[in-house]
Amino acid sequence: MIGDLPLDLPRHLELWLAVFGGAVLVFLLLRALRRFTIHGSTAEGLLAGLIFGMLVLIEPLALIPVAVLVAIGAVVTARHRPGESGAAFAATCLLLFPAAAAFGSSAFLSWRLG
Repeated sequence: MIGDLPLDLPRHLELWLAVFGGAVLVFLLLRALRRFTIHGSTAEGLLAGLIFGMLVLIEPLALIPVAVLVAIGAVVTARHRPGESGAAFAATCLLLFPAAAAFGSSAFLSWRLG
């Protein structure tokens, strides 16, 4: 006990670990999106797509902000690669497919298993 406040270490530790894990995921996601959209690194695009898929598996309603970020990424990709026709569509497919697959599989499993 610190002063009048009870110190519940496991609960606070769990909260701080969740905050740290979320911050790490957001950092990795933003770094991967920047490298993919601006520099054209396909491996970083795959990493960003997998992080999007993991976020949708954790919370299925995260598909809405994921779709917004994918749309922004497609616009940035089209702006930085004007000579490549279809770059925005390819970026959208690469970033959105893991999230859509995660959403579809979790929807199917929740429907089938009740």
